[in-house]
Amino acid sequence: MAQKPRQPKRLRGKQRVEDLLKAATSIFAAKGYDAATMTEIAARAKAPIGSLYQFFPNKEVLAGALMQRYAEHLEAQLTQLSIQAGELSTDTLLQHLLGVMQALALERQAVMTLIEARNVTGESRHILRQTLRRGIQQVLCAHCDTLASDDAEVLTVMLVQAMKAMVLLGDESCAEAGRKAWLEMVQMYFQQRLPSAGEM
Repeated sequence: MAQKPRQPKRLRGKQRVEDLLKAATSIFAAKGYDAATMTEIAARAKAPIGSLYQFFPNKEVLAGALMQRYAEHLEAQLTQLSIQAGELSTDTLLQHLLGVMQALALERQAVMTLIEARNVTGESRHILRQTLRRGIQQVLCAHCDTLASDDAEVLTVMLVQAMKAMVLLGDESCAEAGRKAWLEMVQMYFQQRLPSAGEM
């Protein structure tokens, strides 16, 4: 039976777990799964190594917890956006959508390194992909309730790729100008395909 992280019951324990997960995110993002050590993660969190093992029995369990945490954060952002989607213009909606991955950039970088590590892939890539696509489609349908399901699926796939490109543009020397130009191109296309209720 696969080991699972131990859930803290007290407020102090919950804060300790949050500190450990933040430290692990930074180290996995910077060094990758194989090079990261539990000792280094505990030191970054300013926690005793025993405390880390108390909640996460090994590095694989810790990696799994990070991936689940990223999926939960992604889902929470998209759910919140879907609540507001009906009141937003298409341009504003796209600006928010393209910013979702940017807001979680460090977590995403850590998760991508974990997905590439042989020991922690499993179904994680599929789960994350489904979480992202389901959330985006929910946002699009909340924005335009007359959107056909086939169109929603196609636009969702395109938005996933657009969001990834927005993150990658952050590594370029002209990051700010590049993101602005990319946003304008995406908005131009989606204005034709996805008018908001007030624009129809």
